[in-house]
Amino acid sequence: MPADFYYPIDRLLQLGGILSTEEIRRPNRRDRENDLVRYVIKRGLATLTTVGCLNGYESHTRRYFGLSSLDSVEVAVYPYDSDLIPFSKGGDSGSIIVDANGKFIALLTAGTGSTYSSDITFASPMHWLWDIIKAEFPSANLYLEGDN
Repeated sequence: MPADFYYPIDRLLQLGGILSTEEIRRPNRRDRENDLVRYVIKRGLATLTTVGCLNGYESHTRRYFGLSSLDSVEVAVYPYDSDLIPFSKGGDSGSIIVDANGKFIALLTAGTGSTYSSDITFASPMHWLWDIIKAEFPSANLYLEGDN
């Protein structure tokens, strides 16, 4: 984790906004090899609290069903250190993924890899989900830090 990460005394990281598409694409830290990365954190039912790295790309999928289509957007997260523990396992679906500053990045949807762990975790970006939620429920609110 970055040296400037603040670990809250009550162990509850306050959400402070939603990471935009531009921010997803723009890493903000350097890893051990001096490569640019964006570290992420999640708390899941199966793996508890884990740290990973956002890959910086969004994948768009469209499935056609006659006259209609179903669109999906996903981001990928890989483990911070694949020698230790996976970023996610079965049972972690629905966990929120945030960055070290408490920005809401995505909701965990799936993983791929061996039966023990996921090499890559997939998640739906919150900026994309929030647009869908607000269209259906205009008065919805996340009560993020700094919102009025």
